[in-house]
Amino acid sequence: ISAHFERLGNPSFGAIRVLDFIQNSQTIIMDEHSEPNLRSLFTKTNRLSHVLGRAPDLRRAFFNAGAWLNAYSALPVAENVITRLPRREDFNASISSFTDFLGRVSGDTSFFQRIEKAVIRAANEKLPDNLPLGIGHGDYAMRNILVGAGNRITAIDTCAKWRVPIYEDIAFFLVQLEINGIQVLTQGLAFHAEATAAYQREFLAGYFG
Repeated sequence: ISAHFERLGNPSFGAIRVLDFIQNSQTIIMDEHSEPNLRSLFTKTNRLSHVLGRAPDLRRAFFNAGAWLNAYSALPVAENVITRLPRREDFNASISSFTDFLGRVSGDTSFFQRIEKAVIRAANEKLPDNLPLGIGHGDYAMRNILVGAGNRITAIDTCAKWRVPIYEDIAFFLVQLEINGIQVLTQGLAFHAEATAAYQREFLAGYFG
Protein backbone atom coordinates (compact mmCIF):
# COMPACT_ATOMS: atom_id res chain seq x y z
CA ILE A 1 0.00 0.00 0.00
CA SER A 2 2.79 2.42 0.91
CA ALA A 3 4.67 1.72 -2.33
CA HIS A 4 1.47 2.06 -4.36
CA PHE A 5 0.71 5.54 -3.04
CA GLU A 6 4.33 6.63 -3.31
CA ARG A 7 4.21 5.75 -7.01
CA LEU A 8 1.06 7.82 -7.46
CA GLY A 9 2.82 10.89 -6.05
CA ASN A 10 -0.47 12.62 -5.16
CA PRO A 11 0.00 15.05 -2.22
CA SER A 12 -3.64 14.46 -1.22
CA PHE A 13 -2.87 10.81 -0.41
CA GLY A 14 -0.76 9.39 2.39
CA ALA A 15 0.18 5.89 3.54
CA ILE A 16 1.80 4.35 6.59
CA ARG A 17 5.39 3.44 5.72
CA VAL A 18 6.53 -0.04 6.75
CA LEU A 19 10.06 -0.08 8.16
CA ASP A 20 10.62 -3.76 8.87
CA PHE A 21 8.98 -7.14 9.38
CA ILE A 22 10.15 -9.54 12.12
CA GLN A 23 9.32 -13.07 10.99
CA ASN A 24 9.71 -14.90 14.30
CA SER A 25 7.21 -12.76 16.18
CA GLN A 26 5.03 -11.86 13.16
CA THR A 27 5.60 -8.17 13.92
CA ILE A 28 5.33 -5.24 11.51
CA ILE A 29 7.26 -2.09 12.42
CA MET A 30 5.72 1.07 10.93
CA ASP A 31 5.89 4.83 11.08
CA GLU A 32 3.76 6.49 13.75
CA HIS A 33 1.20 9.10 12.69
CA SER A 34 -0.38 11.56 15.13
CA GLU A 35 -2.89 13.13 12.74
CA PRO A 36 -6.53 13.34 13.86
CA ASN A 37 -8.98 10.88 12.37
CA LEU A 38 -11.96 11.97 10.32
CA ARG A 39 -14.42 10.89 13.02
CA SER A 40 -12.95 13.30 15.58
CA LEU A 41 -13.11 16.13 13.06
CA PHE A 42 -16.63 15.24 11.96
CA THR A 43 -17.79 15.22 15.59
CA LYS A 44 -16.88 18.91 15.73
CA THR A 45 -19.47 19.68 13.04
CA ASN A 46 -22.42 19.01 15.35
CA ARG A 47 -25.31 21.46 15.60
CA LEU A 48 -23.88 23.24 18.65
CA SER A 49 -20.62 23.95 16.82
CA HIS A 50 -22.58 25.45 13.94
CA VAL A 51 -24.43 27.75 16.36
CA LEU A 52 -21.15 28.87 17.93
CA GLY A 53 -19.53 29.36 14.52
CA ARG A 54 -16.71 26.88 15.16
CA ALA A 55 -17.65 23.98 12.86
CA PRO A 56 -14.82 22.99 10.49
CA ASP A 57 -15.43 22.70 6.75
CA LEU A 58 -14.62 19.08 5.90
CA ARG A 59 -15.81 18.99 2.30
CA ARG A 60 -12.31 18.63 0.87
CA ALA A 61 -11.40 15.96 3.42
CA PHE A 62 -14.43 13.88 2.45
CA PHE A 63 -13.67 14.39 -1.25
CA ASN A 64 -10.10 13.21 -0.72
CA ALA A 65 -11.32 10.26 1.38
CA GLY A 66 -13.36 9.10 -1.60
CA ALA A 67 -10.45 9.64 -3.98
CA TRP A 68 -8.07 7.74 -1.65
CA LEU A 69 -10.41 4.74 -1.58
CA ASN A 70 -10.66 4.77 -5.38
CA ALA A 71 -6.86 4.77 -5.69
CA TYR A 72 -6.55 2.06 -3.04
CA SER A 73 -9.06 -0.21 -4.78
CA ALA A 74 -6.77 -0.22 -7.83
CA LEU A 75 -3.93 -1.88 -5.88
CA PRO A 76 -2.22 -4.68 -7.84
CA VAL A 77 -3.80 -8.03 -6.95
CA ALA A 78 -1.42 -10.12 -4.83
CA GLU A 79 -1.32 -13.92 -4.95
CA ASN A 80 -3.04 -14.35 -1.59
CA VAL A 81 -5.99 -12.04 -2.41
CA ILE A 82 -9.37 -13.82 -2.47
CA THR A 83 -12.20 -12.70 -4.78
CA ARG A 84 -15.57 -12.47 -3.05
CA LEU A 85 -19.09 -11.83 -4.42
CA PRO A 86 -18.02 -10.97 -8.00
CA ARG A 87 -21.48 -11.37 -9.56
CA ARG A 88 -24.92 -9.95 -8.90
CA GLU A 89 -26.21 -13.45 -8.18
CA ASP A 90 -23.56 -13.80 -5.45
CA PHE A 91 -24.75 -10.54 -3.90
CA ASN A 92 -28.36 -11.71 -4.03
CA ALA A 93 -27.41 -15.00 -2.38
CA SER A 94 -25.66 -13.09 0.43
CA ILE A 95 -28.81 -11.01 1.00
CA SER A 96 -30.90 -14.19 1.22
CA SER A 97 -28.44 -15.61 3.75
CA PHE A 98 -28.45 -12.44 5.88
CA THR A 99 -32.23 -12.03 5.91
CA ASP A 100 -32.78 -15.72 6.65
CA PHE A 101 -30.46 -15.49 9.66
CA LEU A 102 -31.99 -12.24 10.92
CA GLY A 103 -35.50 -13.59 10.50
CA ARG A 104 -34.65 -16.67 12.57
CA VAL A 105 -32.88 -14.86 15.43
CA SER A 106 -35.42 -12.02 15.61
CA GLY A 107 -38.52 -14.16 15.22
CA ASP A 108 -39.88 -11.76 12.58
CA THR A 109 -39.40 -13.94 9.51
CA SER A 110 -42.04 -12.23 7.39
CA PHE A 111 -40.46 -8.77 7.83
CA PHE A 112 -37.04 -9.96 6.69
CA GLN A 113 -38.55 -11.89 3.80
CA ARG A 114 -40.05 -8.61 2.57
CA ILE A 115 -36.61 -6.95 2.98
CA GLU A 116 -35.03 -9.79 0.97
CA LYS A 117 -37.48 -9.43 -1.90
CA ALA A 118 -37.14 -5.64 -2.01
CA VAL A 119 -33.33 -5.64 -2.01
CA ILE A 120 -33.03 -8.41 -4.62
CA ARG A 121 -35.60 -6.71 -6.84
CA ALA A 122 -33.60 -3.46 -6.66
CA ALA A 123 -30.34 -5.32 -7.31
CA ASN A 124 -31.76 -7.00 -10.39
CA GLU A 125 -32.90 -3.63 -11.71
CA LYS A 126 -29.73 -1.64 -10.91
CA LEU A 127 -26.68 -3.91 -10.78
CA PRO A 128 -24.83 -5.44 -13.74
CA ASP A 129 -24.36 -9.21 -13.96
CA ASN A 130 -20.63 -8.83 -13.22
CA LEU A 131 -19.84 -6.28 -10.54
CA PRO A 132 -16.83 -3.91 -10.80
CA LEU A 133 -14.15 -5.24 -8.45
CA GLY A 134 -11.28 -3.72 -6.50
CA ILE A 135 -9.17 -4.44 -3.45
CA GLY A 136 -11.46 -4.08 -0.45
CA HIS A 137 -10.51 -2.19 2.69
CA GLY A 138 -13.01 -4.00 4.90
CA ASP A 139 -13.34 -1.30 7.56
CA TYR A 140 -13.30 2.01 5.72
CA ALA A 141 -14.75 4.01 8.58
CA MET A 142 -14.03 7.57 9.71
CA ARG A 143 -12.07 6.28 12.72
CA ASN A 144 -9.59 4.62 10.33
CA ILE A 145 -9.06 7.67 8.12
CA LEU A 146 -6.36 10.14 9.21
CA VAL A 147 -6.52 13.73 8.00
CA GLY A 148 -3.22 15.58 7.66
CA ALA A 149 -2.08 18.97 6.40
CA GLY A 150 -3.91 20.13 3.30
CA ASN A 151 -6.61 17.50 3.95
CA ARG A 152 -4.17 14.72 3.06
CA ILE A 153 -5.83 11.35 3.65
CA THR A 154 -4.13 8.28 5.10
CA ALA A 155 -6.24 5.21 5.80
CA ILE A 156 -5.21 2.46 8.22
CA ASP A 157 -6.35 -0.92 9.57
CA THR A 158 -6.69 -3.11 6.51
CA CYS A 159 -5.25 -6.45 5.45
CA ALA A 160 -5.96 -5.82 1.74
CA LYS A 161 -7.03 -9.46 1.71
CA TRP A 162 -10.15 -9.42 -0.46
CA ARG A 163 -11.06 -8.43 -4.00
CA VAL A 164 -14.68 -7.34 -3.74
CA PRO A 165 -17.32 -5.20 -5.49
CA ILE A 166 -16.21 -1.57 -5.16
CA TYR A 167 -19.65 -0.67 -3.81
CA GLU A 168 -18.98 -2.58 -0.58
CA ASP A 169 -16.52 -0.11 0.98
CA ILE A 170 -18.45 2.83 -0.47
CA ALA A 171 -21.73 1.68 1.08
CA PHE A 172 -20.08 0.89 4.41
CA PHE A 173 -18.62 4.41 4.60
CA LEU A 174 -21.82 6.21 3.57
CA VAL A 175 -24.11 4.28 5.91
CA GLN A 176 -21.67 4.53 8.82
CA LEU A 177 -21.51 8.29 8.31
CA GLU A 178 -25.28 8.61 8.44
CA ILE A 179 -25.85 6.37 11.48
CA ASN A 180 -22.78 7.30 13.52
CA GLY A 181 -23.05 6.69 17.25
CA ILE A 182 -23.72 10.27 18.36
CA GLN A 183 -26.45 10.74 15.75
CA VAL A 184 -28.16 7.51 16.84
CA LEU A 185 -27.95 8.37 20.56
CA THR A 186 -29.48 11.81 19.94
CA GLN A 187 -32.13 10.36 17.59
CA GLY A 188 -30.90 12.43 14.69
CA LEU A 189 -30.43 15.73 16.52
CA ALA A 190 -26.63 15.96 16.69
CA PHE A 191 -25.89 16.65 13.02
CA HIS A 192 -27.77 18.46 10.28
CA ALA A 193 -29.03 15.96 7.71
CA GLU A 194 -28.20 18.42 4.92
CA ALA A 195 -24.57 18.71 6.03
CA THR A 196 -24.18 14.94 6.28
CA ALA A 197 -25.69 14.51 2.82
CA ALA A 198 -23.28 17.14 1.45
CA TYR A 199 -20.32 15.20 2.86
CA GLN A 200 -21.68 12.01 1.31
CA ARG A 201 -21.87 13.75 -2.08
CA GLU A 202 -18.30 15.01 -1.72
CA PHE A 203 -17.11 11.50 -0.91
CA LEU A 204 -18.84 10.08 -3.99
CA ALA A 205 -17.51 12.89 -6.17
CA GLY A 206 -14.00 12.10 -4.94
CA TYR A 207 -14.38 8.40 -5.63
CA PHE A 208 -15.98 8.63 -9.06
CA GLY A 209 -14.17 11.77 -10.23
